[in-house]
Amino acid sequence: MINSNFRQIARLCLFCLSISLLTGCGRDASIAQVDGIVELDGAPLAKFDNAAVVFTPRAGRLATSVIDRNGRFQLQTNGIGEGAAIGEAKITVSATIERPKSSVSDERYDPVVWVIPRRFGDADRSGLSCKVVAGKLNSFKISLSSDGTGSVEILQKE
Repeated sequence: MINSNFRQIARLCLFCLSISLLTGCGRDASIAQVDGIVELDGAPLAKFDNAAVVFTPRAGRLATSVIDRNGRFQLQTNGIGEGAAIGEAKITVSATIERPKSSVSDERYDPVVWVIPRRFGDADRSGLSCKVVAGKLNSFKISLSSDGTGSVEILQKE
């Protein structure tokens, strides 16, 4: 009786281990790893405390990342994990600095100053998009220009 129960438990454990290995140990199959670099006028978008990139998929949750001080990002999807939804995505980028409060009272005072063209912060106007592919690390270079043009390039990982 004990031997029979032990075998059943052992089979169940082996089955669960096999399933977890086949499914990627709990990793959501609807997302793939995404990282990259954001450049402004040919140089990394660096040294801004308020810089971020967002991938908005046609279906599924959006993925976000802070842009680090070297212009690099690694996307996370809230509630799911590391990566972005597989498929087409619109890309937005924001980079701002906070302006110190003026001693002069001005109704038009805006404490936030955009250091890149504002259109890049709007998914419908940024003109930036990409395709996230399943089963691999997707790495992108997002090139922005002060004149309002931008592009997305796939980077090859070695």
